[in-house]
Amino acid sequence: MAQQSWWLISAGIGRPVEQKGTPMATNLRVIPNRPALRVPGYLSVRAAAERLGIRERSVHELIERRRLRSTRLGRLHFLPSSAVESYHGERRRRARQRRQAPPRRAARAAA
Repeated sequence: MAQQSWWLISAGIGRPVEQKGTPMATNLRVIPNRPALRVPGYLSVRAAAERLGIRERSVHELIERRRLRSTRLGRLHFLPSSAVESYHGERRRRARQRRQAPPRRAARAAA
């Protein structure tokens, strides 16, 4: 079994997973790599996170709060590229407004 598993790994078909309590060389299972799904016009959660410069968990939270639209395929979320780009533009606009706004303390002192 171990020899066959190493052959699969060297061929790029799977990755090794060590079972707890046993040395990796003696008890090796192979988990096949999942290919990335490519859907035209849509981004995966990972791709959207990279585009927005945030963590994948943050993208999931934005989906849960309905700040980003998504379509589900099983348990995977796919986000329309247009929705990600518009949210990216919205974040940039808010960041620009924050930089241009006077500090809160100065605004209170002037009033």
